[in-house]
Amino acid sequence: VQTLYSVLDNARYQIKDKTKPKDDQRLEIHPGNADIPTPKQVGTMGVDAKLAQQVVSSLGVGNETVKAVNTANELTVATWKDYSGWYLDLPEEGERLLKPMQFWDGSNILAVYSESPSATSSTSSSSNTNESCQPTTVAALPGAQYRTLINIMDGKKPSVQLVGGGVPLGTSRIEVPQGTPQLVTSGKKILDYTGVRDVKKEKPREDNRMPEQSLRPSWRQVK
Repeated sequence: VQTLYSVLDNARYQIKDKTKPKDDQRLEIHPGNADIPTPKQVGTMGVDAKLAQQVVSSLGVGNETVKAVNTANELTVATWKDYSGWYLDLPEEGERLLKPMQFWDGSNILAVYSESPSATSSTSSSSNTNESCQPTTVAALPGAQYRTLINIMDGKKPSVQLVGGGVPLGTSRIEVPQGTPQLVTSGKKILDYTGVRDVKKEKPREDNRMPEQSLRPSWRQVK
C-alpha cells in the first residue's frame, strides 16, 4: 500500500552563524536561541504523531470521493491543535504517485495524479502476471491513472464541486486517461486535454474552476 502524507514540519532551527569567520559560516543547529523556537519532535508515524486518516470512498462506478474515517478522527478548526497532519492510503493494488502534484486553479486544492501499473504475462495462457510500466498486447491488464482533488490543509475533498461531466455531487476522484496532465483554463471551465491525441476531433473533459471571491482591489479617500 502506497500512502500520501501531509505532515506539519515545524523544525525551524537552522541559521547561519555569523559570529564565525566568513569562510567558515555554515548552517548550524541553535535550539536554545531565544529567537528560534525549539522544534517539536514529530515522532513515529501512526504512533507518536497523530495524523488524521482519510479514505477513498466509492460513489458509484468510476466515481469516488475522499473523506475522513469517522467524524471523531478528522481535522477541524477545533482539533487542529491535536494533529500533526493527515494521510491517505491509495486504494488500488500497486497504485503510486508517478507525477508531481499540482495546485488546482491556483488554490490550496491538490490535484494528485496516481497510477496503477499494467500487469503482463509471457503468454496468453500464463497465470503469472508481473507489473509493467509499458502497455502490452500479450495477456495484458491495462493500468489506470487517477486524479484525486484534496485539500492540502486537512486532507478533505473540496467544499465545492470541481469535477465536471455529470458526476455525482461530492465526487473528488476519477479515472482519467493516461499521459501527462494537460489542463487549459478557458472562461469558467478547466479543459482537460490529458490523453487527447487529436484536439480537432476529440473533445476535452470539462471541469470546474474555483469560485470567484469578491475582494476590494483598491480604494481612495474622498475629502
